[in-house]
Amino acid sequence: MTMSIKQKIKKTPKLLVLGDFILDQYYWTLVNRISPEAPVPVCHIQDTTHCLGGAGNVANNLSAFGAQVSVAGIIGNDANGVTMKMHFKTANINTKCLLAVDGYSTICKSRVMAKGQQLCRLDDENLKLNMDQPIQQCLDQLVADDFDYDGVVISDYNKGVVSESLANQIIQIARKHSVPVVVDPKGKKGSKYTGATYITPNTNEFNMLTGLIHMSSDHEVVLHGQELIKKLNIEYLILTRSEKGMMLISNEGHHQYPTKAIEVSDVTGAGDTVVAAVAFGMALGWDQDSIMNMANGAAGVVVSKVGTATASIEEIEAHESNF
Repeated sequence: MTMSIKQKIKKTPKLLVLGDFILDQYYWTLVNRISPEAPVPVCHIQDTTHCLGGAGNVANNLSAFGAQVSVAGIIGNDANGVTMKMHFKTANINTKCLLAVDGYSTICKSRVMAKGQQLCRLDDENLKLNMDQPIQQCLDQLVADDFDYDGVVISDYNKGVVSESLANQIIQIARKHSVPVVVDPKGKKGSKYTGATYITPNTNEFNMLTGLIHMSSDHEVVLHGQELIKKLNIEYLILTRSEKGMMLISNEGHHQYPTKAIEVSDVTGAGDTVVAAVAFGMALGWDQDSIMNMANGAAGVVVSKVGTATASIEEIEAHESNF
């Protein structure tokens, strides 16, 4: 008899999430006319809500799975930073290594919503600041603490925190302690992630890392994926491909996992959920099929929700019963 996800959870895994932390803000509006000033809808704000985005969404998903989570990175010493820390506290996430820096603005992505649809997104960020000193402070804090984790996630949104030096050093520290590392990559510089256990690009990120303009066949995808695995000295590459599901690639071969999405309302943050599920199963020492099936099911749950969302173990198991 196949074991349920709950039956496979033998302990509470401890995970560290390092990366770019973003505050997601939602303006929930009512639209009933077009502006006389321009051909755009007039949006009457009914409510404003906030949730954890970027690496924060990975941490929030891990917490929803039942993991013990710590976060490390940089936010601003500002109102948005305070709001973010409140959400971390509510989710029982340890913020000891999350530095609030003067002169740095917490990244905020604001989405205008109407009738469950996203009308536009407003990004408030300043990526031109010199981050060398706060990044070093963050690393010093991590090194000073006992590296007592079952797994590490590097969630790179290319916002300046995950430098090559920081990523390389954290991966080296993790390997020294025999702690596996999952990386959600961004950009062309794959050398940042050398030595990780898993790397989880989507199609665009995979093309950036491999230099492919487009992928003509699964055979080509696997060949380039295995080349990347050898080049970066990683064990597994998980390629997320929206409606095509996911592909697990290793030196030994590959396996495809068809999508388990029943209804797609919003794909915001679905990649973060996949990363969190992979890290959760990895930290518990699960086999690859168990890890991939949980990640696939979790993604199917969150894309059925509007906005940045999480998936509980109960929701994933209920969703799995449909297949």
